[in-house]
Amino acid sequence: MMGRMLLKSWCVANVLVFSPIFLVAAESQPSAFKAQGQIDFKSLDHDFGVVRRGEKLTHRFEFKNAGKGELTIQGVHASCGCTAVDAEKGKVYAASATGHIDVTLDTTNFTDKKVKTVTVMTNEPGIPLRTLTVAADVKSEVYAQPPLIDFGSIGGAEFPPQKITIETDDGVNIIADKLRYKHENLVVKIEQDGKKWMLTAQIKPGVKSGFYSDTIYVPTTSKSLKELPVPIRANIQGPLQYAPDYLEFGSLAPAEAVKRAIKISGMRAADITGTRAELIINGTKVEDTTGFVKILPPSDAALEKQYTIELNHAQKQSGNVHGKLFLQTSDARQKEVAVDFYAFFRKG
Repeated sequence: MMGRMLLKSWCVANVLVFSPIFLVAAESQPSAFKAQGQIDFKSLDHDFGVVRRGEKLTHRFEFKNAGKGELTIQGVHASCGCTAVDAEKGKVYAASATGHIDVTLDTTNFTDKKVKTVTVMTNEPGIPLRTLTVAADVKSEVYAQPPLIDFGSIGGAEFPPQKITIETDDGVNIIADKLRYKHENLVVKIEQDGKKWMLTAQIKPGVKSGFYSDTIYVPTTSKSLKELPVPIRANIQGPLQYAPDYLEFGSLAPAEAVKRAIKISGMRAADITGTRAELIINGTKVEDTTGFVKILPPSDAALEKQYTIELNHAQKQSGNVHGKLFLQTSDARQKEVAVDFYAFFRKG
């Protein structure tokens, strides 16, 4: 008994002696224990279940700042154009403060089971990225086979027409005299064949060379899908061709630079007279691309030039990157070549 009392007294004595020293040491290093914010979502995913094509569905992802410091949402990025995100970027959330991010899924352009993601970037030093997921099983009352019109690579004085078939569920009709499309670029007609409809499209001569994309809107009596969008794409070959169709730089760390090459063929008497670039980072256009994009001098070959493009993650910006490289030419038939490029700037 006496031994236990002595042991207890020794422990208490040591606590009384050493605890103040520990407190002083902790207070002398405030930078090592700087309070940080931490985003804590109630849920990272949501399934809308079975829905009708054409519906716009919104889910609110609620979160709390579970850290002891301030939290800031620096940016959000959706995986495709059919997903919209509403977040208060730049707002400062104090410790224990709550907030939300609204994610809207537009089902107009797809069917069947689909999963879409949204990346949320914060000022957290440890895990700055969070991924939110929304899913839906989309059922349509109107069907196009194939779902888009792909002309492929075309050239010459006249482009051949392409056809697709459109079918509808019972009780849903096509309003044939209300088609919407760009009359200056396309010749379009639709004809009924029993329970099916045949849609024919042709690109007019004179459309600018390069990658061409457009949409024909077919009105319907469906309550959810008022218009069936039929995408159109084509690679219209001009005097100058380029390969590949676009450039993918991948994921870049801060201060990392990556080079990609593109070949321009069919030069003949033409030449590249100038270059410029456009850049959008996390939804915001960059006014001065000098520090990001560098176009190196070309290497010459017979009727071909190879240009090397260097993308540099040189500044303190992070998120999804979409850009366009423009090459001005001396060819009167094709004064400019435009090439898309993509990347992701990681946070340091």
